[in-house]
Amino acid sequence: MKYLWWTLGIVSTAVVTRELWLAFVTRRARRRTVFSLAQQRAQQLGKPLIVVGNPAGGIIMQFFGPDYTCGSICVDATGCPGCETQVVGRLEDVLPHMDANSAVVFVSNALEFVDDIVFVANQLDRISGGNLFITHTESASLTGWFWPGAKRRILFAPPESPDLIYKTLPWHPEPQSAPLYVISLPNVRQRLVGVLPQPVMPPPGVSSVIDTDGFEVD
Repeated sequence: MKYLWWTLGIVSTAVVTRELWLAFVTRRARRRTVFSLAQQRAQQLGKPLIVVGNPAGGIIMQFFGPDYTCGSICVDATGCPGCETQVVGRLEDVLPHMDANSAVVFVSNALEFVDDIVFVANQLDRISGGNLFITHTESASLTGWFWPGAKRRILFAPPESPDLIYKTLPWHPEPQSAPLYVISLPNVRQRLVGVLPQPVMPPPGVSSVIDTDGFEVD
């Protein structure tokens, strides 16, 4: 029996260590990199940068500081108190009032929680004109599976893929007619062209997944 407990202890320690590494290192680095790309694109195009997700939201960013800034406008369901310009409301309600191809858009770990992901994704594609930069929780992490309020796991999203690819969580009541869902984003797809440095094997049923190591390809 003691060997069983010893083994369980080792496994539990490894799992916790991995989750902490993902939360404090991998996820934060990813957000910083993708936000930097969004900032650069906004400067290049001379367009405002819309940030979706409160920079000070979440336990880690409250204690250790934000990984990104407010941009020109910050949109969040509960608000962005530290930002000069903010829009408070559900993305489904806020995004339709924004003009097409009017801004570069950065989304921080928000699509796992929205009610109508198809509608929101297409609105983001419309507003950004394809200049869309999304970060998401690692699909294989415990956070991706069990974070309160999460409805789905995002597998791929721009700029790593021209499509938004996700799986619904088994216990969420969202209709599940297929094991994998692909939302085609025409503006993003039109922008992400060129020589891809490292193609990856797509999930079953998906033929258009690319890996750009977090960087966009023009």
